[in-house]
Amino acid sequence: MVTPGGPELSVTCETSDDGLAHVVVLSGELDLMTVPAVRAAVSGLEGDVTIDLRDVSFIDSTGLGLLLMLNARQRQHERTLSLRGVSRKQYATFALTGIADMFDIEPLPAEY
Repeated sequence: MVTPGGPELSVTCETSDDGLAHVVVLSGELDLMTVPAVRAAVSGLEGDVTIDLRDVSFIDSTGLGLLLMLNARQRQHERTLSLRGVSRKQYATFALTGIADMFDIEPLPAEY
């Protein structure tokens, strides 16, 4: 997806054979201009969701708000939201804002 006059974001969703687990792979910037595309991509997903942030170069407060909203929705339905491929910089942002403990976070491998 390319937002006119804005940053580029790629959203890919992979679903398990049983339809109960989803991996949403993001690439680009997660911000005010791109959050609607992510929200649309995950809106109908049933089951556990993992969001892969490995190739996300920037997350603003709108992106953080989206992750919090998705986490709350998942918990409300007794499902999980995991964050995979979290960089040190992203984790520092989560920790600084006090939300790091709200997620199941899998950091980037050391060799990445």
